[in-house]
Amino acid sequence: MKIVRPAAGLAAVVLLGSGLAGCGVADTPIRPGVAATVGDEDITLSEVDTYAADTCELLESNEGQAPIAGAAFRDQVLYSLVLGSMAEQIGADYDVDVAAARRQVEQTTREGLTGADPDLVDDVLPVFSGPDLFTAVLNSAVTSQVEEGTSGEEAQAAATELVQQWQDDNGVETNPRFASIDVASQEAGSVPELSVPVGEAATALDGELTPEQVAALPASQRCG
Repeated sequence: MKIVRPAAGLAAVVLLGSGLAGCGVADTPIRPGVAATVGDEDITLSEVDTYAADTCELLESNEGQAPIAGAAFRDQVLYSLVLGSMAEQIGADYDVDVAAARRQVEQTTREGLTGADPDLVDDVLPVFSGPDLFTAVLNSAVTSQVEEGTSGEEAQAAATELVQQWQDDNGVETNPRFASIDVASQEAGSVPELSVPVGEAATALDGELTPEQVAALPASQRCG
């Protein structure tokens, strides 16, 4: 079966600015069982594990899916969930109709996942729709704050400033098991590093794993 994935779903998460940095201990200690604290919301380790397992199952049903190292994959899943949480909270702060934005994004996501098990698509919607929801809400928030006729460059600067200010005021803290997250980062296109060793094969590697190295990992340490 061939699944057509939405352009800005999980596969594009690592290209969204990339907000994933190297692993590190947050300034505020993360409580046991918590993967990330985003403003006033906790994303639990069990949520990440469940979403990662369901997302991996969906991706593995897609013909030709390249394998992804397990730790990097979970980093990407968490990043998507963080974006979704930030979208909800920024939307509330700037009176954005997040429910309407979510309906539109989820409809587009479902259309992009044509061919996948509909029940499984329901389970993974927060992962695949998180980046697009964040973009839609941020665009609406920025539009409400800038003057008509503002250039695209100025609007982008305003968006970056808005996200940076929100992060400074509310905080995005991650468990050191995961890569740290800075959504306002302007570093583009980097691939998230492994946050923890995933066995001898990965421990011996320095930096990004090649596709061949990922494929050689035990099945329990990769998706695909």
